[in-house]
Amino acid sequence: MIVLDQKDGVEICTYQNVRKFKGGFIHMAYQPKSYRKFLATSVAAAVVVTAGAASVAGATKFSDVPANHFAVDHINYLVEKGAISGYADGTFKPNASITRAELSRILVDTLGLEVEENVQLSFTDTRDDAWYAPYVAALADKGIIQGNPDGTFAPGKTVTRAELAIMVVAAYELEAGDKEVAFPDVKENVWYTDAINTLASNNIVVGKPDGSFAPGDAVTRGEATAFVHRTEDPTVRPGHEDDKELTVESVTVVDATTLTVVLSDDTTHEVTLEEALEANVETEVTFEIDGVEYTATVTWEVEEDGALAVESVSAIEATIVEVTFAELDEELTDVTVEVTDSKGVVREVIARDIAKGATTAQFDFATTITADDLEGVWTVNGVSYSFDELKLVEDIVAEAGKSPVNQVKLYSLLQEAGIENVDADRIATYADDINSATTTPVWASDIQKIVDQTNKDAGDAASEAAIVKAVADATNQIQLLPVLQANFDRVNPNWIAGYATQHVDPAGVNETMLALNADNYVGKDDAVTKAQIQAAIDAVNNTNIGTANTNADTSTKQAAVTSLIETYVQADNPATPNVTPKADAIAASKAKEAAFRVAEATTENSLYNALVLYANATPDATLKASELNANLKAYYKSAFDTHTKASLVSEIKAGTVDIKGDIVEQADTNALEDALNTVGTTATAYDADKTNATKKAAFSKALQTLANYTSHQTVTTEKFVMSTIDNALLEDYANVLTGIDSTDAVSDVQDAVKGVNDNKELVAAVKVVNNTASTATQVRTALTTIAVAEGNTSFINLSATAKLEVAELVIEDRPTDGFEAVEGDGVVAPQTVVEVINTEITAQISARSSLIANINAVNGTDQAPVSFDFDTVNTALTALDHEAYNALTGLARINAAQNFFDNMPTRTLTDGTVVEVAYTTLTAIKADIDKAIAE
Repeated sequence: MIVLDQKDGVEICTYQNVRKFKGGFIHMAYQPKSYRKFLATSVAAAVVVTAGAASVAGATKFSDVPANHFAVDHINYLVEKGAISGYADGTFKPNASITRAELSRILVDTLGLEVEENVQLSFTDTRDDAWYAPYVAALADKGIIQGNPDGTFAPGKTVTRAELAIMVVAAYELEAGDKEVAFPDVKENVWYTDAINTLASNNIVVGKPDGSFAPGDAVTRGEATAFVHRTEDPTVRPGHEDDKELTVESVTVVDATTLTVVLSDDTTHEVTLEEALEANVETEVTFEIDGVEYTATVTWEVEEDGALAVESVSAIEATIVEVTFAELDEELTDVTVEVTDSKGVVREVIARDIAKGATTAQFDFATTITADDLEGVWTVNGVSYSFDELKLVEDIVAEAGKSPVNQVKLYSLLQEAGIENVDADRIATYADDINSATTTPVWASDIQKIVDQTNKDAGDAASEAAIVKAVADATNQIQLLPVLQANFDRVNPNWIAGYATQHVDPAGVNETMLALNADNYVGKDDAVTKAQIQAAIDAVNNTNIGTANTNADTSTKQAAVTSLIETYVQADNPATPNVTPKADAIAASKAKEAAFRVAEATTENSLYNALVLYANATPDATLKASELNANLKAYYKSAFDTHTKASLVSEIKAGTVDIKGDIVEQADTNALEDALNTVGTTATAYDADKTNATKKAAFSKALQTLANYTSHQTVTTEKFVMSTIDNALLEDYANVLTGIDSTDAVSDVQDAVKGVNDNKELVAAVKVVNNTASTATQVRTALTTIAVAEGNTSFINLSATAKLEVAELVIEDRPTDGFEAVEGDGVVAPQTVVEVINTEITAQISARSSLIANINAVNGTDQAPVSFDFDTVNTALTALDHEAYNALTGLARINAAQNFFDNMPTRTLTDGTVVEVAYTTLTAIKADIDKAIAE
């Protein structure tokens, strides 16, 4: 194998795949196999589907094209046609750009155009012996391409979406369809308008997610496959999915007569078979779904009781056999396996239980197997285990480990083991790799993997040697460029002069790329590697991108820098997700581009939109989008206008620009000052003329403006919320906000409003206390509001019953005209009505405590009990002002007092002693008085 000219990722090909062409080579069209097998298995069923299309939709062999990638089917299509291929590392690079030369090959191979070997191109910048020459010539002959007005073709130039549209329409001679599509960024009557509209009207393109077409954007490899595939096959165009022929994706055998079939449109169908399947026998079945006939080969796998669905046999020794199987979803009991030796004799094993979740099990033989019988091929539940293969692999490993190795014998052993792709020239390397394997090979498949890897490494080495030679043999930039483009990543034709003079391996060989020669071939003392050449390319790219970044002074130029980074900077290493220099560079360039857009803004709206873009492009620490406020557009523009565009651009280039501080925060400050001043002036005006509706409206509007201007603030004390305003209290707000100005803070307005709102609750509470129609329960609630405002914890900490009793006492003591404020006279301090009621609360708490204490004292204490004394008891009961008791006279009152005294609450201790229990509420006392009266 040898590396020739790379096209679309093809780095390695055999001599049989190329023809000699003017000292170089051109690739023959690659024709891949189109046969695919579909395999679906379940615990109790397996199936091989042979119905349907040649490939599985949504599956590729490329590691960087997931099944859900938008272009996965398009990539498969062109790969199978041989029009495009992946890279030697197993990737496709769907997001990489594509050159005009590469696109030429895709179109020629897809269209099936005849390719001539000896061509003469008329373009001034192409070589007749370049790999792309036959393809470009084929397209030029058909009039599909004409080149640029200056006579060039620019084979290495990245293709834009507009250019691709032109080439596809010309190649397939497309005409406009009936559908009308208008992209906002596709101008009328420009060179690409008709081509883009033609593709769109035929549903070949639908544009970007934001509705644009982006005609100037570089087309990616994935997008190119979509353009071409959709053009060739209308059934894969958006909106035509229903036209596509459905294929079978998978089949699961449910039981002997039932299949579950999944088609390529992800629909699931249950199919009933006319004839029952035979257990564990591969059977071809034919069935219909929606009138379409499909054929599949299925196996209904049925596990017999006590047996396992063995997947592989790990070991067979004199006393045991070990097998592996799918993880068990339940415990199996009394399990056996059928072991048949090389002579067809069944060797009995001892049944055993296997736990849920197991994947391996070891069975003991009922009778020990002799060493002589451990030969040939045995089976366990139908799965083979070859002692011959084991012995042969042991011999291979043993021979590979000898010194010296008998290469003839090793080669013979490899052939005997059926190892494929064995190259006699590499027999010594095979031996070394087998002998140094991390895990000693056991099966022929292990040896095959080693041989395959050895071949790949050798191919890679040959590839690298050929590539390095091609670079070293180049004597001028014209020869060097196509070699770099064909074999290296991130090559920009515009930077070829830099590549030519860039030093390769500066720490060692330290020769410029064009100065490399035969002494630098792989294997020479001064050899250079492909990686070192790629590093030199990347160094030039980084330098040029850095220069472009330094020189950029507009958003357009900076956007170009971003594009250069995306295209010509090495991808970040997935193995180090926390180290992302490319992603960081792209983010920094986009942030800088956004900053230039701010500097270029000319109107309030364009400035605000640029600020939002800048916030989204920068880290949160620089500016968050949530820190912007659409209500402040005029203030942003005012702050912006204090700077010149030139000064902002200069600061952006120097990295010293402070857009947040100079524009956003300055606008916040200016807007807040204006809002506070307006609140103060309108409050003063309305407070002086409360009947003026215009002044009232102006004051209300000023509060709303303050709320609007601070709506983006996240600190509570810096954000005024209009929902705290009660329009019924505007007069009170105006009174407390008179004199507010820019020296105050939002929190001052908040506190003033809160004070009015809180006072509103107190005013309502005072009205309830003074209202003779209020119930004790209502008064209790009002007293609680007042106590909370005044910090009267003595009342707050009372139980609900105690609070109600205090409320009743307050009602009894309430003045005829209600509680009023005390103005004070020099001797008595002034008090608000709230303070007066709070004082009353405290007094009634004390009075209540005294009433209860007096009752509890009428019979003395446990240590000094007293006998019934009517006067004492009567005085305490009368003080309660309990209507039922105070209405009694003479003997009835004496009897009631006696009964109350005799039945005062007690409790019995564990030793039988009876002790008094003190009353804690007036409610309990009055209830016992009522009982005493009733006796």
